Amino acid sequence: MNVVFDVILIECFNMGISGAALGMALGYIIAAIYTSTYFFNPKRTLKLIKIEFSKSMKWMMKICKTGFSSSSIALYQSIKLVIVNSIILGVIADVGLVAFNMCCNTSLLVSIFIFGTAQSILPIVAVYYQEKDYNGVEYVARKSLKIVMAFGIFFTALFTIFPQTILCVFSVSDPSHIPSVMDAVRIFSFCLLAFSINFLYMFYLQSIQNIKLSNIVTLLNGLIFPVAFVFIFSIIWKANGIWFAFVASEMATLIFIYLYSKYLTRKTNGQYSGFFLKKHNDENEEILEYTIHANKNDAIYLSRQVHEFLPDEKVSKLVSSAIREMICYILDINDKLDWIDVIVRDNDESTIISIKHSGIGYNPKDNKDLNSEHIDRLLSISDNIEYSQILGLNNTVITIKK
Repeated sequence: MNVVFDVILIECFNMGISGAALGMALGYIIAAIYTSTYFFNPKRTLKLIKIEFSKSMKWMMKICKTGFSSSSIALYQSIKLVIVNSIILGVIADVGLVAFNMCCNTSLLVSIFIFGTAQSILPIVAVYYQEKDYNGVEYVARKSLKIVMAFGIFFTALFTIFPQTILCVFSVSDPSHIPSVMDAVRIFSFCLLAFSINFLYMFYLQSIQNIKLSNIVTLLNGLIFPVAFVFIFSIIWKANGIWFAFVASEMATLIFIYLYSKYLTRKTNGQYSGFFLKKHNDENEEILEYTIHANKNDAIYLSRQVHEFLPDEKVSKLVSSAIREMICYILDINDKLDWIDVIVRDNDESTIISIKHSGIGYNPKDNKDLNSEHIDRLLSISDNIEYSQILGLNNTVITIKK
């Protein structure tokens, strides 16, 4: 809405900067009205409840601590703009500010796509990480990395080969400004691929609750590296040095992330590994992950696999029976279902079964009296059953104690 209103008010009604401000205000107002309708939807999964003030403050502090890294991006951006603008004004004068503005608009345009991808993976990765499904975390992270790299490569090629594109989008028409702006955008575009990866990584660190590293990367990338490199490069290479400084800043952040991942792998003796700091499960916990097609033959096959996976004969019978009964009930109440995801975690104290699927779910707290032999058997086998809806998926967690 913001972009649409900008085009309408600035281009069609010639309102200039006031049109941009009004467009942003209208975009937020319409988005807020649309979002608020969710709270009147009877099918919503987010429920508002009353809790004690002390508990609410405790949760509020945790929320603020967790979210500071992403919310501080705008703070560092503001400080960076003030400092960099001062340096540019002293080196290139007014034309430099116009060029820098186009560079900022370029990164803003790219960040729309990167921000959307990063914000999409945040809840998915957070859910998998809390359930200790580290293979799932890495899978989602790698898929997201491919997406943002594709965007980064595309926009790098676009603005390097056709820098006039951004000039047309944001209406730069002064002939004296165009050569400098095109050179600036062309050089600045080389940072977009690294920018995309770094942006994704900051949100990824927040999702896996690595708050300290997330804040460090955000601070380095958002303020320290760009200001330091702009100051140094502007002295050495003047105008072009300023634009290359942003490329160096993004590359320096990427190198820092890579080196830190190597350092952490060595420090933890392999407990964390790889670029995405994949965490490995505890040695005393065995994990079986399986995704089956939604049919009873696959459910029976999986129950046999689980029976062979667990060493304790008594526990293996209970767990395989619980999985079979739960999946059979899911199939009974869903006419169309593509797949069912099952994770079994076995440790010294208990065996935990996590079952995810789309469609209609089963909530033992809301549906206590069901005329189903499968659920009756499941309740007799299990010590605890919890149900939740996460990202449109039904998530059932069954605990069987030893």
